[in-house]
Amino acid sequence: MSLKERLRIIYETSGYAPHPFIANPRVPLKVRNSVTKAFISLGASESGRRLLEEVQIPQPISSDYQRDFAPLEKLKLEKFVVLDEG
Repeated sequence: MSLKERLRIIYETSGYAPHPFIANPRVPLKVRNSVTKAFISLGASESGRRLLEEVQIPQPISSDYQRDFAPLEKLKLEKFVVLDEG
């Protein structure tokens, strides 16, 4: 029996939106929208899906900050941030 087969789930956390794809606000809105549309459309072709699988993003979708990422603020994750002092 493999190690994975011997493991058991003792607690499962709530799901959160993975892999945010974010643009700097200085990038013009038209460019941000074009890049977002192109990224999401990768899922429509076999070659695009293969590329997405390589980066573990099987089905990119448009996100909404309030719905997808605001809940992360409640987790207080900033205490785990390690800044590079170098």
